[in-house]
Amino acid sequence: MTSTRRRFSKEFISEVVLASCKEHKTVERLAKKFKHMATQISTYCSLALMNFANVFCSENSDDKESGIDTHVLYAQIGELNVQNELLKKIALRSQSR
Repeated sequence: MTSTRRRFSKEFISEVVLASCKEHKTVERLAKKFKHMATQISTYCSLALMNFANVFCSENSDDKESGIDTHVLYAQIGELNVQNELLKKIALRSQSR
């Protein structure tokens, strides 16, 4: 008989951590409510509090999370600007003829 490991979504874990950090109920009551072990709730809460400052860091911007390389994008913008200027010059020459 094999038992499957329970997996919890990030939303569920954040709900548990938020309830734990509010401290309106004891960890044991939260464990019963969420059907989770009290030690795991304490671990989630301590991890969240240790990493809480990372939420407001500039290093944690959307660009770095999505993996977009801004240098490549700026290079492409530069190429397109050069091509656009060249096409404008060609169009002006053809109009003057």
